Amino acid sequence: TIQYSTMIHHTKNEKCWLVLAIISTVMRSAFVSSEAMCPIIEDRYAHTRLKSHDPNGPDFREVSGLAISPTQTHNGKPIFFAISDGGGDARIGIFDSDNGKRLKTLRVDRGYFRNADWESLTIGSCGKSGEGDKCLYIMDAGDNQARQNNGNRGRGDYRILKIREPRWTDYNDNDYISKSRMSRMDFDYRHHSSPTNHADCEAMFVDHKGWGSGESKGDIYLATKWDKGNERSKNRLFRLPASAWSSGYDGAVRNYSVKSVGNYDYNRYQQNGGIHFMKTTWSSAEMSFDGTMIALGNLQKSYVFLRCPGTSVADAIANPHANAKPCVEWSHPATGQVETLAWTPDRRFTLDIPEGNSPKMGWTKLRFDRNRSSRVCPGQPAPTRPPTRRPTPAPTRNPTP
Repeated sequence: TIQYSTMIHHTKNEKCWLVLAIISTVMRSAFVSSEAMCPIIEDRYAHTRLKSHDPNGPDFREVSGLAISPTQTHNGKPIFFAISDGGGDARIGIFDSDNGKRLKTLRVDRGYFRNADWESLTIGSCGKSGEGDKCLYIMDAGDNQARQNNGNRGRGDYRILKIREPRWTDYNDNDYISKSRMSRMDFDYRHHSSPTNHADCEAMFVDHKGWGSGESKGDIYLATKWDKGNERSKNRLFRLPASAWSSGYDGAVRNYSVKSVGNYDYNRYQQNGGIHFMKTTWSSAEMSFDGTMIALGNLQKSYVFLRCPGTSVADAIANPHANAKPCVEWSHPATGQVETLAWTPDRRFTLDIPEGNSPKMGWTKLRFDRNRSSRVCPGQPAPTRPPTRRPTPAPTRNPTP
């Protein structure tokens, strides 16, 4: 009995040391692979189609916003949320990222937040309402009139809806999301830092880190859209701080004048050369969940701006004196008009979906190789703690029947 007990004791110790060695190796690998650097493009493909038909109402034919959940899955693959612009009603689609199947549709009370022109969807920290919780943010701020009239005229209301991330298994198809899970921000461009009182905007993202001075997790950033030649000089990055929101939900409504952040010395941008924040027409945006990359997109391409740990969002994408410019770019994998962009939680893939009936889902696979990267951040890797989430399973490359 003593010998058996001793053998068990030694066996347990050996197993413990083996487990610790494995954990240490995995942690070191995760630590190295999460080093902040510009990715390289490993692959681009668009085989699977979005099942855009919805028997509950208008089909999801003009997808204007995507958000991949960092925690929820279906059959082991992440789910994503999707919205359509003005013709899509006040509805959120939930889809399987592997096969494009619509899992459920959730509705929003039109009287509280109608779909005048929903143009962007993002997911991230709930900020003031719970920094560790995840919220969906829907932006209703499309304004073609403003773009066509140099910002002199436009719609009188711009709004963002904040929703505690719905657990898709808690709802039936076509259920309403309760207002007790929502709050709303009505905003305008009347702050003196804005070049116009009206603007079109289709690109929004949430800050997952809050590294810069005065920044916080849950801050919202808006990149305005101008497309008439030198009108792009009006491009601005606006910040809506997390502190501006109500601390609760229950259908609360707040008002705020967004302030532009960054530097807009156009001549300096031009001197730096290449694509820059003021040189194209932005129609999509999203930050990687580790905070080290911000992707901005136009109708043809996506551009990644590297954000080193400790760097403000403005310095990363909208400051020519910090040499803010994209470090990698690629054409959208699927053809068509693309106004969407989303990152997988492990930052290895981006997803974009063009408008149209049953459009193809465009995946871009990224790789992080410091020997081939165009730029690697100095100092310690980010995030400072090894990530605990599992790698995102690779989306299917097989054509959907």
